[in-house]
Amino acid sequence: MVWFWTRDKDELEVETRYDNETSEFIVSVVWRKDGPRDTERFKDIEAFRARLVLLERQLEAKNWQNSGPPLLIPEGFPNRRPEMSRNEICEVNRICPIVLGQLTTRRHGWN
Repeated sequence: MVWFWTRDKDELEVETRYDNETSEFIVSVVWRKDGPRDTERFKDIEAFRARLVLLERQLEAKNWQNSGPPLLIPEGFPNRRPEMSRNEICEVNRICPIVLGQLTTRRHGWN
């Protein structure tokens, strides 16, 4: 999923996805005007979740505002893999939209 943030005239995107090849959760911050992409990878779903919560808090503390509903990227969700149970796949699919943006979405009425 891609989440859009703005501050004054600046824009950035936060992309969350799952890498099916490496079995890693990925968080990327894309600075649109400058072009750099800061990417972090997590093997552990709890570390991924904690990072998303912290990132949202850091952005809000620096006066960034979520600027709209997220964009769904279907290939960013896990495929069923032998080393992932159905419950783990469901948990990943549930966390991405909920952790980063749910509160912001509710705040702005973007249901």
